[in-house]
Amino acid sequence: MRRISYIILGVLIGLFGLGILINPIIYHTGLRYQFDFTDVRWPFGGGLIILGAFFIWSSFRKKAIETEKTSRDEKKVLMCPKCIKPFYKKDCEDLKCPDCQAPLEELSGFYERHPELKNR
Repeated sequence: MRRISYIILGVLIGLFGLGILINPIIYHTGLRYQFDFTDVRWPFGGGLIILGAFFIWSSFRKKAIETEKTSRDEKKVLMCPKCIKPFYKKDCEDLKCPDCQAPLEELSGFYERHPELKNR
């Protein structure tokens, strides 16, 4: 849902910037005021178009980051403290050793937590 919101917001901001490039004078009937963007037409309109494109790009980028994080998490190596065997996290969904049913620990820092197992 958040992704769709970012896309819609990006499109609206980009269209507003395009509208300023096409017609830089906006008259607001409710406020009875005229907004004149003639002097800053190109930087302001172009900036809004770039901001809208950034919102659209970031909505797709977030999905890529989440996918990358999930794949990196599946490649984590876990170690069994009883039988001293390594396992991939994706192979052990319940985080228990398939052989002895002991709880698995992450490999990073394993031998610092269990110095007695270094020489085995």
